[in-house]
Amino acid sequence: SGAILDSEYPYKYTKSACKASDQNRFAEILSYSIGSVSSDLELKNLIVDRPITVYVDASKWSPYDGAIFKCRTKKTNHAVMVVGWGEERAIRDTMTKYWII
Repeated sequence: SGAILDSEYPYKYTKSACKASDQNRFAEILSYSIGSVSSDLELKNLIVDRPITVYVDASKWSPYDGAIFKCRTKKTNHAVMVVGWGEERAIRDTMTKYWII
């Protein structure tokens, strides 16, 4: 198993099984470990070296067309790969922090 490029498998909202193919992968998963993080800073420090798979509440993500979601919940129902983080200037010059998945 591994990861494939967005250009090889663009997001398309459907209710069907994943159609990714191993022949299109650009990265291979050679090893993994299971653990937990207790803070945003700890997760940021981990993803400096590698992407991290996390579980999230994706119940309000459908249909997704690009956005910054604001939600904090302990409910989880979907796995995603976190590859980075950022900040964006929002209303009244406040900064919105976000994860890149």
